[in-house]
Amino acid sequence: MKVTKEIAQQHHDDLVQAASHIMRKRGIEATGVSDVCRAAGLTHGAFYRHFESKEALILEACAAAFQWTITDIDDVDAPGRSALPLIERYLSTAHRDAPGSGCPVAALACDVSRGGTPLADVFSSGIRRYIDAFAEVLPETQSRARAAGSRRARAIKTLSGMVGALILARAAARSDPELSAEILEAARKGAQENAKTSS
Repeated sequence: MKVTKEIAQQHHDDLVQAASHIMRKRGIEATGVSDVCRAAGLTHGAFYRHFESKEALILEACAAAFQWTITDIDDVDAPGRSALPLIERYLSTAHRDAPGSGCPVAALACDVSRGGTPLADVFSSGIRRYIDAFAEVLPETQSRARAAGSRRARAIKTLSGMVGALILARAAARSDPELSAEILEAARKGAQENAKTSS
């Protein structure tokens, strides 16, 4: 039976989404083609009709993973939009406990730092968009002449702390859930303070 273009595109998208979820949950090295095919409900043969290699899939899945962060930030309502709801959601136990459907930076940064240039390029582009979008929801707290630089610096500072805290909270969650919760709470307060005040 001939597969239509629409079905072929759906299969392609299913493979990308499955890989995006699995690699954020398990890491890039632990993401196998057979697991991705099983999760997408497709065969190995279908996989190789869409991708030349696992590496090609990982590049596209990494780019797709960044749709979570961009969409999440863009959902902060305007006018009077605020970074505070985003911080609350990001540093929550729900996000901590669902790495497969969460932020790719916290889930994959260490894997990417050990990978090759094409993957690093995709990841850097995603981080740049993430910082730019987050800076847009921070309030201006200084003169207009310095506002853009100040907001960007605060965005980097705040996001770096949020990502680091989420990684630490995930690492402690199984053996010391109390410590994990403490990390999230302290990081939330600090990030909210950074988001409100000038650097």
